[in-house]
Amino acid sequence: MRDSFFEKYKTSEVTNTRRVINTPSAFTREHFFYIQEAGYLKSLKPHMSRRSGLQSYLFLIVLSGSLPPACPADYYRTVMERIARKNVRCVLDADGLRLRAGLEAKPFLVKPNRDELEELTGEPLRTLDDIARAARGLIERGVGIAAVSLGAEGALIADEHDVYCAPRLEIPVRSTVGAGDAMCAGLCAGLARGGSLEEIFRLGMACAGAAVMSEGTRPIKRAECEKLLSRVQIRRL
Repeated sequence: MRDSFFEKYKTSEVTNTRRVINTPSAFTREHFFYIQEAGYLKSLKPHMSRRSGLQSYLFLIVLSGSLPPACPADYYRTVMERIARKNVRCVLDADGLRLRAGLEAKPFLVKPNRDELEELTGEPLRTLDDIARAARGLIERGVGIAAVSLGAEGALIADEHDVYCAPRLEIPVRSTVGAGDAMCAGLCAGLARGGSLEEIFRLGMACAGAAVMSEGTRPIKRAECEKLLSRVQIRRL
C-alpha cells in the first residue's frame, strides 16, 4: 500500500506506531504457537493497516468470525489480497458474505461447516459424497485445502489430490463451545509442522475432540490433544 493512499485522509484519521509483539509466557508456550515481531505500523482508523520493515516469523494468518458493524463484508478478502505477496498462508473461517467474498482471494485453507457450505453452494448436502463434491468445488476455485466440520457426524477434508473423512470421536461431550475454533487451530498447527493432509486432519480432529471434552471455554492442552490422536479414524473417499 502506497503512502499516497493515506494522503487522502486527515492526519487525525491515520495513526503511526512502532510496535513489538512479544508473547513468551509459560501459558502461551504451552497452549499456543507464538510469534515475536517488531516493525513500523501505519493504520487507517479503524480497520486498515500496513507493515514496513517488519521482522516476523508469521507465516499463517487466520481470519475468523464476525466483523464489527463498520467493516464491509469483503474485509477479509481485502486483507488477504494485501498480504498475498508476503508469503503468508491465509486461513478463512467465516460464513455468509464474508465467506463468499473471501473465496475470491483464494485462501490457502477454508473451514466452513455443513450449513455454511450449503448456503454457499445453494444446494442441500445430505451425504458425504455431496459434501466431498462441494469441497472439491472450493479447490477448483483456487482454495488449497477445504475442511468441512459436520458436527456429530465428524468432518471432511480435501485438497487437489485427496479427500478424507472421519467420524466424530466417541468421547464424553461437556461443551461444544469453541469446537470449530479448536479444529481450525489444530489444522493450523498441522500446517505449521509441515504435516501431510491426513496428519493435518488428524490433529484438527483431536483438537476439536479435546475442546468438547472441556467444560465451558477452558483452553485445551497439548497433552489432551495428543492422547486423542490415535483414536481419530480417517478413511479416504
